[in-house]
Amino acid sequence: MRKTLFAVFVAAVLCISPALASAQDFWATSRTYLQLRESVSDKDLAPAFEYLDLNATDLWGRDISFHAGGWVRLDLADRSGEDDLNQDLSYAYLSYRVTPAVLVKGGRVLVFEGVASEIVDGGYAAVAMPAGFRLAVYSGVPVETDDDGREGDVIYGARVSHQREGLYTIGLSYLKEDNDSGNFREEEGIDLLVTPADWLQVTGRSTYNSESDGGWMEHTYRVDAGPFSKVSVGGTFSHIDYEHYFFNPTVSAFAFPQINPEETMDMYGVHAAYKYSYSLTASAEYKRYEYDIMGGANNFGGAVDYFASPYRAGASVHRMDGDTDELRYNQYRVYAQRTLGAADMTVDFFDVQYDEKRNDIEHALALVGALGYNFTKRARGGVDLEYARNPFFDNELKVFLKFIYRWGKQV
Repeated sequence: MRKTLFAVFVAAVLCISPALASAQDFWATSRTYLQLRESVSDKDLAPAFEYLDLNATDLWGRDISFHAGGWVRLDLADRSGEDDLNQDLSYAYLSYRVTPAVLVKGGRVLVFEGVASEIVDGGYAAVAMPAGFRLAVYSGVPVETDDDGREGDVIYGARVSHQREGLYTIGLSYLKEDNDSGNFREEEGIDLLVTPADWLQVTGRSTYNSESDGGWMEHTYRVDAGPFSKVSVGGTFSHIDYEHYFFNPTVSAFAFPQINPEETMDMYGVHAAYKYSYSLTASAEYKRYEYDIMGGANNFGGAVDYFASPYRAGASVHRMDGDTDELRYNQYRVYAQRTLGAADMTVDFFDVQYDEKRNDIEHALALVGALGYNFTKRARGGVDLEYARNPFFDNELKVFLKFIYRWGKQV
């Protein structure tokens, strides 16, 4: 199915190429990557990726734009997936600004509206209404992350919001997904952004799962205040109920039994930053985690960041101190960057020191060296080298080659 859709995407681009050529504004980005590494099962992997994004505005002399993106992966050595060749159409849609207050999209659209963070083969519309109200609706076939997909499914939803400029935006959203066996997902949510003053911002969301016998999936909220002179402070709170949050997941990594449905997590945190000077900033944070099964844990630490062009450097130290061995370790990071003309260099070292050895490994460490070069304003190349040692690899070396090219009026 995905290979067919990618072919349809190529055909569609060719069909509207005259319109693209006459577009008032056209830009695109090509990202080519080659990774060289060894797998856990001692395979020599060399997957090559090509990501392509296209954008064109004012098609056919109207406020119509076209946006599309997709990728292709080819294994140059041992197979890294089920097939040597894989591809995907990430998005491809026409957007039409009917009036300044009405926007419609059709095709493979990206939907980010409250509880919805979806890719949908269908339609989307947003209407700005009087008195600060806004309505967004969408419907179509959900695009899943696995190759099998669920092409028979139907997804639809909406979000209504109210905004008072400079004070708040609050939204109520709904999502429903059905498949051949009936209801699959049904979620409701509230999201908010409150800015009662220039120095205070509150963001957050709460999501309810009606399909899992009814229950709150999550509550996540954050407060940021400042800066007061040179100091900024804030706090965070999050509650996640695994049974409701991971119910009928659309990503295979979040499927049971990898996730224990009996687990819940509460997190409370505070953070602060002090800007000593234009170039130097110090920060500290503390988070308290409470798990029903894994127990509690305290995570605390601090960081220092220095920036004075062409240099940037920093270091951080964090401690996870929990009730179980899996939640007891120290984290250390040191990094440095330098820009030299069209080139830039980065060295990044990351180390995790476990209280108890894991697979006879006391430290999990990674050392990354990166070199980038801007050949022109449009073309950039680079190479990353990463050495790692962790409970899964005694010694691991990764090579990552990349070339990025941009063309069009947006460059």
